[in-house]
Amino acid sequence: MTFRFVGRAVAIPQGLVRGVPRAGTDMAAYLAARLGAFGARVELAGPVTAEQVPNLLARTDVCIFPSLWENFPYVCLEAMAAGRGVIGSRAGGMPEMLDGGRAGLLIHPDNPREMASAMLRLLNDSALRLRLGQAARERVLTEYGADRIGALMEESYARAIARRKE
Repeated sequence: MTFRFVGRAVAIPQGLVRGVPRAGTDMAAYLAARLGAFGARVELAGPVTAEQVPNLLARTDVCIFPSLWENFPYVCLEAMAAGRGVIGSRAGGMPEMLDGGRAGLLIHPDNPREMASAMLRLLNDSALRLRLGQAARERVLTEYGADRIGALMEESYARAIARRKE
């Protein structure tokens, strides 16, 4: 089993993560120091291009997005569209995206034990992981497809124009 972190490794702000000795600590260095022998099980993929995302998702069983706040995270939709087991933050827009937990598990972003429990739950229960992945993919196709979003946008513009005419 490998844990893959995808994205730019940023400096950690002081106080955001317990145990960080000073502001500006490099995330990769921090993880390497904390993981010790387990470091061989962690891949820091760094930033990836849009073209690389499908291949990464095809090699992934569980995606976790413990964002403190994101209104409409595309990365969550990408994982859902790929039918992956998704664990999303209760903060921001992911509870709505994941249909209140019917298309993925929801966790509090500042609770490492809850994150670990959710990851282990999906990794150890392939039937649940597959069921949630299928529900997530279906949700993307029905609620976030071009036809649905186009119609919602058109309705929104029509309401705005009608209000402006009043």
